[in-house]
Amino acid sequence: MRDTSEGKEHIFVIRTIRGAHWPLLVCVFAAAALGCECKPEMKPKQVTVRVNRRAFTDPRGYMPTVQVNLIGVSDSERADWEAYSINKFWSPDDQLRRTNEQDIVAFRFDQEDSKPKVLSKKNPVWSRWAKRSAMHLVVMALIPGMSDQPGSPGRLVLPLDKCRWDTDSITIEVEPKQIRPLPTPLPPKK
Repeated sequence: MRDTSEGKEHIFVIRTIRGAHWPLLVCVFAAAALGCECKPEMKPKQVTVRVNRRAFTDPRGYMPTVQVNLIGVSDSERADWEAYSINKFWSPDDQLRRTNEQDIVAFRFDQEDSKPKVLSKKNPVWSRWAKRSAMHLVVMALIPGMSDQPGSPGRLVLPLDKCRWDTDSITIEVEPKQIRPLPTPLPPKK
């Protein structure tokens, strides 16, 4: 009679499968076979906004003021925000900006303060955005010298759907000719 540790392990696995652990194993194998489904929903993230000071600074060493507004919007609001004139949005009496003032997070970067600004995932604005069914983060930037043409560097719309990110933090980098997220969102699930 041979006694090997392999045989004992094999007997243990069989007894464990015959015992109370088999439902757990079935669930694990079923999840692996079917893949994990992600239910689309907004999940708060830490959002850091930073300007590329070097890109904005002129030859004399002066950096102009750059303003950045963040707002969470719903699927039904998204098209309106994407089509809205950036010049109109930044005008002093803009109705859209005033109407949504409570839900806008405003950051200002200038010669005196160009340090990154952070929207914490614990900020109460996330609750207000959830109440309006926000699934997109609209970034509106007042960049000196920008145009109001389609594809203007003054606007970026990012998904807030937790299924589109594999991180709990996003960095938004603002440059004179573009706004870009780091990292980029994952492609939509089909």
